[in-house]
Amino acid sequence: MISILIADDHKLIRETWTYILNSDSRFKVIGTCSNSEDAVTFSKQKHPNVVLMDINMIPYSGIEATRRINEVSPQSYVIGVTMHSQPSYAKKMLLRIR
Repeated sequence: MISILIADDHKLIRETWTYILNSDSRFKVIGTCSNSEDAVTFSKQKHPNVVLMDINMIPYSGIEATRRINEVSPQSYVIGVTMHSQPSYAKKMLLRIR
Protein backbone atom coordinates (compact mmCIF):
# COMPACT_ATOMS: atom_id res chain seq x y z
CA MET A 1 0.00 0.00 0.00
CA ILE A 2 1.29 3.45 -0.92
CA SER A 3 1.18 5.92 1.97
CA ILE A 4 0.33 9.51 1.06
CA LEU A 5 0.52 12.91 2.74
CA ILE A 6 -1.63 15.67 1.27
CA ALA A 7 -0.33 19.22 1.83
CA ASP A 8 -2.69 21.93 0.62
CA ASP A 9 -4.03 25.09 2.23
CA HIS A 10 -7.57 24.46 0.97
CA LYS A 11 -9.62 22.10 3.12
CA LEU A 12 -11.92 21.06 0.26
CA ILE A 13 -8.92 20.03 -1.86
CA ARG A 14 -7.45 17.97 1.00
CA GLU A 15 -10.79 16.27 1.64
CA THR A 16 -11.40 15.54 -2.05
CA TRP A 17 -7.94 14.03 -2.62
CA THR A 18 -8.34 11.98 0.56
CA TYR A 19 -11.70 10.62 -0.56
CA ILE A 20 -10.50 9.78 -4.07
CA LEU A 21 -7.24 8.16 -3.00
CA ASN A 22 -8.69 6.19 -0.08
CA SER A 23 -11.31 4.78 -2.48
CA ASP A 24 -8.51 2.79 -4.12
CA SER A 25 -7.11 -0.07 -2.02
CA ARG A 26 -3.58 0.61 -3.34
CA PHE A 27 -3.43 3.96 -1.52
CA LYS A 28 -3.77 5.17 2.06
CA VAL A 29 -3.79 8.84 3.00
CA ILE A 30 -1.93 8.84 6.31
CA GLY A 31 -2.19 12.56 6.92
CA THR A 32 -3.14 15.99 5.68
CA CYS A 33 -1.53 19.36 6.35
CA SER A 34 -2.68 22.91 5.70
CA ASN A 35 0.77 24.51 5.77
CA SER A 36 4.29 23.77 4.61
CA GLU A 37 5.87 23.64 8.05
CA ASP A 38 3.49 20.89 9.20
CA ALA A 39 4.14 18.98 5.96
CA VAL A 40 7.88 18.91 6.66
CA THR A 41 7.37 17.88 10.29
CA PHE A 42 4.91 15.13 9.32
CA SER A 43 7.23 13.83 6.62
CA LYS A 44 10.13 13.70 9.07
CA GLN A 45 8.05 11.68 11.55
CA LYS A 46 6.01 9.38 9.27
CA HIS A 47 8.06 9.13 6.02
CA PRO A 48 5.15 8.87 3.55
CA ASN A 49 5.83 7.23 0.21
CA VAL A 50 4.28 10.20 -1.61
CA VAL A 51 3.57 13.83 -0.71
CA LEU A 52 1.02 15.75 -2.78
CA MET A 53 2.37 19.29 -2.29
CA ASP A 54 0.59 22.50 -3.20
CA ILE A 55 3.20 24.95 -4.48
CA ASN A 56 1.44 27.99 -2.95
CA MET A 57 1.80 27.33 0.77
CA ILE A 58 2.67 29.25 3.94
CA PRO A 59 4.84 29.98 5.93
CA TYR A 60 7.15 29.04 3.04
CA SER A 61 6.39 27.83 -0.47
CA GLY A 62 5.76 24.25 -1.47
CA ILE A 63 8.96 24.53 -3.48
CA GLU A 64 10.96 25.21 -0.31
CA ALA A 65 8.98 22.55 1.57
CA THR A 66 9.94 20.04 -1.13
CA ARG A 67 13.62 20.78 -0.55
CA ARG A 68 13.21 20.35 3.20
CA ILE A 69 11.19 17.12 2.84
CA ASN A 70 13.92 15.76 0.59
CA GLU A 71 16.40 16.37 3.43
CA VAL A 72 14.33 14.82 6.26
CA SER A 73 12.63 12.03 4.30
CA PRO A 74 14.68 11.34 1.15
CA GLN A 75 12.69 8.21 0.35
CA SER A 76 9.48 10.28 -0.05
CA TYR A 77 8.46 11.32 -3.54
CA VAL A 78 6.90 14.78 -3.84
CA ILE A 79 4.30 15.56 -6.48
CA GLY A 80 3.84 19.30 -6.94
CA VAL A 81 0.28 20.51 -7.44
CA THR A 82 -0.47 24.01 -8.66
CA MET A 83 -3.01 26.16 -10.43
CA HIS A 84 -0.18 27.74 -12.45
CA SER A 85 0.29 26.56 -16.02
CA GLN A 86 3.81 27.94 -16.53
CA PRO A 87 6.50 25.25 -16.90
CA SER A 88 8.82 27.40 -14.78
CA TYR A 89 7.04 26.22 -11.61
CA ALA A 90 7.75 22.58 -12.41
CA LYS A 91 11.35 23.45 -13.17
CA LYS A 92 11.71 25.19 -9.78
CA MET A 93 10.38 22.09 -8.02
CA LEU A 94 12.90 19.88 -9.81
CA LEU A 95 15.81 22.18 -9.09
CA ARG A 96 14.97 22.24 -5.37
CA ILE A 97 15.44 18.50 -4.93
CA ARG A 98 19.02 18.35 -6.12
